[in-house]
Amino acid sequence: MPYIKDRDVIDEKLHPIVQYVAYEADQSKLAGELNYIITRLLKSAYFIPQDAKYVDYNEAIGILECAKLELFRAFVGPYEEKKRQENGDV
Repeated sequence: MPYIKDRDVIDEKLHPIVQYVAYEADQSKLAGELNYIITRLLKSAYFIPQDAKYVDYNEAIGILECAKLELFRAFVGPYEEKKRQENGDV
């Protein structure tokens, strides 16, 4: 996660989406809806058809990759370590 200092403005605008995802979304559709939300955000930032360049696509993919790695580092890694301690190593 980018540890940015001034999150207040972003969090205020993001709040309705977070509320929807956390409390209202149909769990059977959530993966597709999250994919849609992420794609819309990246499309609005990088994929203006007449101006799109490889560097834009590359940066968007990099953002997704870094978000994936941060998710693993912050959540999956600690979960896996806890389970390894509970159940033993492979």
